[in-house]
Amino acid sequence: MAKVPYYVREIRKGQEAAETENLAKSPRIMITDVGKKGISDLVSLALLRIWQEDGLKPIAYAAGPSYDFHHALRIASGHPSYSLDAWFHDEDSLFYLLTHYAESSRIALIHSRMPYFDTYSPLEVSWSEDQSVPPGSPADLARKSRTPVILVVDVREFSFTHLSYLKGLLDFRPGEVVAGFILAGIEEAIPKDIRRQIETELQLPILGTIPPFLLEEDILSRAGILPDLYEENLQRQIDILRQELKNKLDIRQILRIADQAPSLDEDLPQKIFRAQQLLGFENRRYRLGVAYDEAFSYYYKENLDILQEMGAELVFFSPLKDPILPPNLDGLYFGSGRLLDYLAEASENVSLRQHIYRLAKQGVPVLAEGTASLYLAKAYRTETGLEWPLVGLISTVASRNPEPHPPYYATMSARRDDLLALQGMGIPCVLEDLISFEPDGASYRTNIQGLGYEMEGFSTSTIWSSKANIHFYSEPLLAARFTKTCKDVMAKRLADQNRPLETW
Repeated sequence: MAKVPYYVREIRKGQEAAETENLAKSPRIMITDVGKKGISDLVSLALLRIWQEDGLKPIAYAAGPSYDFHHALRIASGHPSYSLDAWFHDEDSLFYLLTHYAESSRIALIHSRMPYFDTYSPLEVSWSEDQSVPPGSPADLARKSRTPVILVVDVREFSFTHLSYLKGLLDFRPGEVVAGFILAGIEEAIPKDIRRQIETELQLPILGTIPPFLLEEDILSRAGILPDLYEENLQRQIDILRQELKNKLDIRQILRIADQAPSLDEDLPQKIFRAQQLLGFENRRYRLGVAYDEAFSYYYKENLDILQEMGAELVFFSPLKDPILPPNLDGLYFGSGRLLDYLAEASENVSLRQHIYRLAKQGVPVLAEGTASLYLAKAYRTETGLEWPLVGLISTVASRNPEPHPPYYATMSARRDDLLALQGMGIPCVLEDLISFEPDGASYRTNIQGLGYEMEGFSTSTIWSSKANIHFYSEPLLAARFTKTCKDVMAKRLADQNRPLETW
């Protein structure tokens, strides 16, 4: 039986005196570390491959801005992977993303590369007097999404003191959702008396072990080699993890815990519906050029999906290799990535840079985020003073920040109406600090909790460029405003194409 379109359901809900929840069963589990980063990678990749081979169609989500690990999650699960972030998403959006993308899956796995209570927020604002968990942390995500958590613990030097540490972790904040532990660094099956002591003290089950030799493996150790060779190497290492951990993890018990996760409301969040209303639910599709190659590859897949749902036909191109843009584009989207490693190639592709400049000057909207923001600058200046010419849409020169900060959560406030936002609108974001501009942008007043305010970003009615990475599900109106501008360009393009030729 076909599902009722979401907008029909929303209209019906608005007409009814009382709204009813549309609950869906959504088996899910979160895997994360409590100490050394990266150990949980082994468990998540092994579980996804095991479930894939068992025909469970697992869907993987990366917790937080983990662009670099989506490829591994996709290979292990055999399906696209997605992002969940408690900094960007409220409960309604998290519920929708979980039920929407995992609808045909037996189980969803949320993988966090950040330790359980840690966050991209500055340390000084991670503490709270009301005993809440740090915003944007895996713990925050688990609570908001009502997801049971399995903690992976390095116990190579396990002692009674470590046991007290784990006990304290469970009592550190109220409302804990930890459902069990996996112990990493044990040679053989854990002795029964040690297992009994741990489970008695913690009142939670041990769900498996990881042998010490696997902790010495770096799953992403060859990320810099050629993509085809890297993928082959990654496939091989995931198969090793599956083989080594299949009998060391309590797969059935993990599935039972996932099945106990509460059902979720699968209705489209109202803020997405309101954003769609701005566009009038029309069927016309506009052509959106999306930069995608080695230098531009960090995209939230959900951002691309929501743009498609709002009417975009995604047309991919390479700023490094293509001499000209695809024809009849109504908008351009440049995502973050490893552009700093490919500046020479990007600069030397003069014909494409000039094509982008001409199209933007004709009014075609351009969106650039993260490291892609430097591509729109006049040039990039190296440490030796050499300048690489770039697109030149923004009157600024970019350079590498000599003292970069790690990525951090912030909120940007629009100082005027622009391509994406209305004046005063707050935009949650993740700010990267790898590059600096001279002069710097001042389109947004950026509130970095605990660190004060900074001015950031370049924007007009047709250009939006910022070091920030944004997620359209945090404020869908951003995607709707961008889409509306692109569709206005499309309407003008089609009108020009259909205008009869003038005769003398």
